[in-house]
Amino acid sequence: MRDLPSVSVNEVNFNRRFLVCICIDCSGSMAPYESELVEAIERLISDLKSDSIAAKSAEIGIVGFGNDRATILRDFATVREFSSSPRIECEGSTPLGMALDTSLTLMREKQEELTRQGIPQFKPLMIVLSDGAPTGEWSAPARRFTKEAEKCGWNTISLAYGEADERVLGTFTNTVLKATKGFSFAEFFKWLSSSVASVSRSSEGDKVALELPPGVVQLQL
Repeated sequence: MRDLPSVSVNEVNFNRRFLVCICIDCSGSMAPYESELVEAIERLISDLKSDSIAAKSAEIGIVGFGNDRATILRDFATVREFSSSPRIECEGSTPLGMALDTSLTLMREKQEELTRQGIPQFKPLMIVLSDGAPTGEWSAPARRFTKEAEKCGWNTISLAYGEADERVLGTFTNTVLKATKGFSFAEFFKWLSSSVASVSRSSEGDKVALELPPGVVQLQL
């Protein structure tokens, strides 16, 4: 793990939270992109830490799925609480169903915690990145995920990379993006940090217009 800039977190934080769950395909075919992904996530956290509002508002959770399991790489925390980058190791299969169930539980539990604490929330964002067809059972987890996302008002995005099954990704997310020739994870996560910062600075009821990141197209499925 690499050290990230530290920020004091001693004061009580009642800022409206923006939960962002990033679900990353860590199957063997993603191995060539391990370093690029880690660097892109580090830049995301660093950029958000430098924004005084986003540093207190944005909470990032990271789930990895590969090698027949889904793992919480980073539990939800405000970006100012991140002291190191998550460890990403890509190997094995693509257990998408496990990832959806794990992400659903992680998001649900965090929302319930914030509600108990009386802390207001923006609509959460769930992002699923995948470069291959799922292995194992995925349809039932996808239905559970979709039902919860619709009930709780989550915004959901899939990024289809490489040989990802775009139609599968379209069964449980509102928006399916396809990486094109000019795509890079660095640019995608730079776009994500800008989008998260914009939402964090918005007021309740505001509509935040987000342009597509460079190197992707939105699919109509």
